[in-house]
Amino acid sequence: MGNIRARTRECGSRRKVRASHRAAAAAAAVPEGGEDRILQMLERLMNSVDQLREEIAMGFERMDNRFDDIHALVQRMGQRSAAGESWVSALPGPSFRPFPPADRSS
Repeated sequence: MGNIRARTRECGSRRKVRASHRAAAAAAAVPEGGEDRILQMLERLMNSVDQLREEIAMGFERMDNRFDDIHALVQRMGQRSAAGESWVSALPGPSFRPFPPADRSS
């Protein structure tokens, strides 16, 4: 690398010299084989991001299905009420859970 003043005389620009020093320092900072490790880590990170996107999309789909179920239930309750019947009879049995507990198996 050398001295900045001496290199400035050669190159004519301190900015160029500083840039080359930074580039050399950055290249020296990555250990041998480090590029491969960094690329592997980035690949794992991208795979994790893709998996999270899929899980979020599935969660929204499940939520949308649950809202459809709830909307249908509210419509049935409204129809029963409009017909003079008790809307309570439109309620599903105790097994109905519009928002089941989250799957904690993963």
